[in-house]
Amino acid sequence: WFIIVPFLMVAVCGGGAKAIKGVFPITLVAGLSFVVPMYFVGRFLGPELTDVIGSICSLICTIGMGYAMRNKPIPEEYDMRKNIPAGDKIDTATAVKSWLPFILIFALLLLTSKLIPGLYNVLSSIKSNVVFYTGENPATITFTWIATPGVMIFIAAIIGGIVQKATWGEMGEVFKATFIQMWPTVITIVCVLAMAKVMGYSGMISAIATAIILVTGSAYPYFAPLFGFIGAFVTGSGTSSEVLFGKLQAETAMAIGASPVWLAASNSLGAGMGKVISPQCLAIASGSVNNPENGESIMLKKTAPFVIVMTILGCVISGLFSGMIPLG
Repeated sequence: WFIIVPFLMVAVCGGGAKAIKGVFPITLVAGLSFVVPMYFVGRFLGPELTDVIGSICSLICTIGMGYAMRNKPIPEEYDMRKNIPAGDKIDTATAVKSWLPFILIFALLLLTSKLIPGLYNVLSSIKSNVVFYTGENPATITFTWIATPGVMIFIAAIIGGIVQKATWGEMGEVFKATFIQMWPTVITIVCVLAMAKVMGYSGMISAIATAIILVTGSAYPYFAPLFGFIGAFVTGSGTSSEVLFGKLQAETAMAIGASPVWLAASNSLGAGMGKVISPQCLAIASGSVNNPENGESIMLKKTAPFVIVMTILGCVISGLFSGMIPLG
C-alpha cells in the first residue's frame, strides 16, 4: 500500500498520472525503501520504530536515487535548483548539524529498544503503576518514565538545540509555540483515550461489535477500513482512530473467525485515508504553505477523488485477503 502512495502524491502534485513520467524509478524506490525496512522492523523489533526507520531508509535511498539521476533532464516544474541562489551551498557539517535532532531520535530510540535488552530492561524498570478501574477485572496502567519514545524525542530536541547553539530561552519559545499549536490535538487525543476506556469497560464496544456482525455477517472485513476512515476524518488523528476502533476491530474479528491483526491493520489503512481529507489536517496544511483563501476547499477537491479510490481499493483488499471470503 505504501508503495502506491508515493505515485499518488506525484500524481496529485503534478496534476495527473502524466506527472509520473520520468520519475517512476525514484518514486518506486521511495516506496519500496520505506515498506521493506518497516516490515522487518515490525516483524522482529516491534511497532515503536517502524515509521522512524522506514522513513530514514526511504529518505536515504531517495536522495541516493536522486543523485544517481542527477544528469537526467528535469521537467521545469520540478526543477528546484532555480530557486537556490548561486553559490549558496550547504556543507556536510552544516547539513549534519541541521539533521542532528532527527539522527538523535533514531539513535536514542534504537539504543533504548529491545535490540539492547540490558539497557532496555533497566530503563523500563523506572515506572509507576496506577489502578484506574476497581470493578470486576481491575486494570492497571503503567507509566514508563524514561524508556518511552516521547522522552527520547525531548532529549534529542534538547541535545540538538544545544549543538545548534540555541539558547535555553530560544528553545523555551519553540516549546511554547509548539504547545500552543498542538494543544487542541493533545486535548482531542486525551479525550478520545478516556472515551475509549469508558466504551471498553462499559461493554459498548462488545455491543457495537455484535450489531455490526448482525448487519454485515461474514462480509464485515470489506467494511473494516471504513471505521478507521471515519475515526481519522472526524478526529484528524490516526492515533485517535486506532484507540477508538482498534479493540472493536479485534473483537469483531474474533467473533467471525477472522484475524484480529488483519482487521486492526485494515483500520490503520482506513485511518490513513481519512486523515488526508480531515478538516483539521486540511487547515494545518493550508496554513503551513500560506495557501490563498479557501485553500482547504481547493486541496479537498484535488485529493478527494484519489482518497475515495484508495479507500474503495482498501476495502476490497481487506475483504479478499482476510481469509473470511473465498476469492471469486
